Amino acid sequence: MEMNKTRQENLTYLSSYLSKIIKRNFGKGPETCFTFLQGHYLLVHIRHFMTPAEEVLMENNELRLAKTFRSTILHAVINEFKIEIEKLLNKNFEPCISDWNYYSNTGLLMFVENSIEVEQNVEYRMKERLAQLIGQLCTNFHKVPERIECFNVHNSICIIECEGVLTEVEHILHENNCLDILTERTERLKLHYLKYKDSFEKVFSRSVEDVYIMWDHVKNKKYIAFYLKDI
Repeated sequence: MEMNKTRQENLTYLSSYLSKIIKRNFGKGPETCFTFLQGHYLLVHIRHFMTPAEEVLMENNELRLAKTFRSTILHAVINEFKIEIEKLLNKNFEPCISDWNYYSNTGLLMFVENSIEVEQNVEYRMKERLAQLIGQLCTNFHKVPERIECFNVHNSICIIECEGVLTEVEHILHENNCLDILTERTERLKLHYLKYKDSFEKVFSRSVEDVYIMWDHVKNKKYIAFYLKDI
């Protein structure tokens, strides 16, 4: 694709490209796939994508197996997609991190541009209220973040970047590839946040449709993505 295409044309192309390679590798593509680029974040929001095999696993309450099945195949998809992103946008991104909400049949892929400092674009008072709320809610799951930053990637997506959240035990679990335990912890943390959905909606003054939690164990960061819609 030509490099002089408009920003939106590039993002539309990337959405279509990812849908095609997902279908090629899984035998089924997503119903919708939207790519967003803001600051140092590139996000892809995916809706209604579940293979027949995953549906059977979910019907039998095998969430861990469903996640393992998807992540194994998705690894090759994401590697191919990242090459295309960097070639098209002429940017270098860190490895992709992602989260999937099987019960709402949605997912979020996130690529963070390497070594780019971007000013936060969330109003100061809202950031302070979010930081206070997250600090109160996270204590049963990980350390209170040493630093919190907030970014609106799109009108419908707000990213909360939390740094310095991992304990020594969590580092050991990651180093020993204990993915089942880490996955279970993420699902419990997500449900915990959703219990306080009303509190987040008061801060955003918008409805919270979905919550995604992604981890960068190397950089000791947690990302919370809120998918929002007007009340």
